[in-house]
Amino acid sequence: MVVGINIIGALMAIAQPNSAAGPLSLALRTRGALLADAFSKVVVAQFWIAAINTAFTAALLFVAFPIFDVNIPTPAGWSC
Repeated sequence: MVVGINIIGALMAIAQPNSAAGPLSLALRTRGALLADAFSKVVVAQFWIAAINTAFTAALLFVAFPIFDVNIPTPAGWSC
């Protein structure tokens, strides 16, 4: 299924706009544009979610744990 989606995306990317396109072609082009827009929104949302998770993890490890004197076990040889 993933291969099929990649093939469809590649075909849409290299397609030349045709002024005499039929209704099916126009509908597919519209759906493809909507898919590309949704995909870009998902990628941006995942980036921001990962950034927020990283910030909260850093706050927990470097601020909250030292305040409450929580020691995290580390492998031998690591210095903290």
